[in-house]
Amino acid sequence: MISDLDSRTRDRVHGIPRQPGEPTGLGGADSGASGPGGSGLAGAPIMRGGRGRPTMKDVANRAGVALKTVSRVVNDEPGVTPETATRVRNAINELGFRRNDSARLLRKGQTASIGLIMEDIGDPFYSALSRAVEDVAHWNGSLLFTGSSDEDPQREQELVLALCARRVDGLIVIPASGDHRYLLPEIAAGVASVFVDRPAGLIDADAVLADNVGGTRAGVAHLIRHGHRRIGFIGDNPHIYTAAQRQQGYRDAMAEAGLPVERAWVSMAKPTPDSVRDALTAMLAGPAPVTALFCGNNRVTILALRATAGRPMAVVGFDDFELADLVSPGVTVVAQNPAEMGRRAAELLFGRLAGTPGPAQYVELGTKLIVRGSGETRPDLQDQAQDHGEDHDARDDDGRDDDRVVGRGGSPSAPDVILGPLREGTKHRRAAARVIVCLRHARHSSSSGTYRRRRRRQLTALS
Repeated sequence: MISDLDSRTRDRVHGIPRQPGEPTGLGGADSGASGPGGSGLAGAPIMRGGRGRPTMKDVANRAGVALKTVSRVVNDEPGVTPETATRVRNAINELGFRRNDSARLLRKGQTASIGLIMEDIGDPFYSALSRAVEDVAHWNGSLLFTGSSDEDPQREQELVLALCARRVDGLIVIPASGDHRYLLPEIAAGVASVFVDRPAGLIDADAVLADNVGGTRAGVAHLIRHGHRRIGFIGDNPHIYTAAQRQQGYRDAMAEAGLPVERAWVSMAKPTPDSVRDALTAMLAGPAPVTALFCGNNRVTILALRATAGRPMAVVGFDDFELADLVSPGVTVVAQNPAEMGRRAAELLFGRLAGTPGPAQYVELGTKLIVRGSGETRPDLQDQAQDHGEDHDARDDDGRDDDRVVGRGGSPSAPDVILGPLREGTKHRRAAARVIVCLRHARHSSSSGTYRRRRRRQLTALS
């Protein structure tokens, strides 16, 4: 069970004195109580004098047994005859009695609950992570409480301390703050803590991280291998640990290849449609625009794809996302495994709760480059696609536009734009590319009309 928490103070409703003459049913004057002995709302348990939930004493009175007998039945202890146990269970069902686990667990020193604080539970990355934590908690007989910090350090602290006030046994935190010394009293009191995706700030604590630098370096190197030399990078807020790490991976890859990084090629800010669009405008301005883009997280990738729709540009993103394999072309990504990250963090937490000693552990999980098409566009093919889009007067003898042969015009993928129906078959693909290169060269020749028409017919025959 997942319950969203916030740090707002909630009014207590139990224990409010009942005013003279106030009905004892669930809903006050409109509860439908039928007087003494009335059942209130349909199917609701009988309310006794405003005392709230039925107690074990109520069960004992209804079943006609001693309080200890009810306790034995509720806790599955021996020493009760089957007939008596049946009578007690019937009374429990009739009254709607539920055992107070809070009191029982507090006597043991644990509440069988843990807390999870993340940036945004609505983000698919954190949703997968949360579900994995919940599964491990369930296997260990614990409940999971979650909250979203919205990347606000103050809100993170309020949520964490609210969970600690509710006596959770442990915490898993995706930190927004750079200073977690406020947790030291709770850790000293026995609250186990594990940090995920980013390490704790200014304290020594267990952490499960991804290889952000290595993953980004591999993604940028992939673009370099496909001929790109002017590669842009759009990240997140530079104060975020993962954003800074991924920018470092980008710069490392460019430096290893001996490539410069222009100031306009890097943007580090909270991703919004406007910020991503402005960053791309700067990167694409001037005589030497970037030909490829590395996106620092899945939100940046989606915003960048929207902003560059119709323009051939190679794109690789950090973090996979839903439908990335269904768009055309599919989006090449450096994928983390949020479920594995959540599972490892939860197992580490429950290990600490079980008494596993030792210094803080740092677990770094690898990433995986998933090639789908968007990151494999070569810059020379982009130039050809751009030339094709600008040459509106290139027509066949019958005067029709040649898009049906050369491509689909508005597609963001250069292979799709240029090769169009020739996507299947390596031999045809290479032949078509040779023909198009010849066409591009012929555009700049004054005597190329016959040559161009002959090459277009060759391309048509290949399709």
